[in-house]
Amino acid sequence: MIPAYIFAAISLVLTYFWLSSVMSGKSDLAYVKNFKADYESKNVTVHYAVIEFDLPDGKEIQTITNHTVDPKNYDIGYPVRIRYNPDDPSDVQIDSFYGKGDLVIILWIFALVWYGLGFVVRKVFSFAEDEKFKS
Repeated sequence: MIPAYIFAAISLVLTYFWLSSVMSGKSDLAYVKNFKADYESKNVTVHYAVIEFDLPDGKEIQTITNHTVDPKNYDIGYPVRIRYNPDDPSDVQIDSFYGKGDLVIILWIFALVWYGLGFVVRKVFSFAEDEKFKS
């Protein structure tokens, strides 16, 4: 059960920071203009979306997202909801689960699996103890 509590505690902390980043900033609509490939190693290529949106004052901003995206999930010209920092409009995140919530979701799954295993183990041991006292 201890691993379940550890995974749950880490998940709660990460969920707080993840939701804080998702809810902060100003929401707007942007359009995917292109993708920038970045080679992290010889076998792995990661992509960042090049997006374009307009500020309330009419200024057009074109920037690269600060997290990786899978180009299969977005087409060129595809409208995406974004959140950006009004003080620094180049600080942009696509407002979706792609690339942001994966770690949090995986940790919650680990916590649930460990809770389930702990429950089964307790039931098995309590059944074994009951059988030992009956004999």
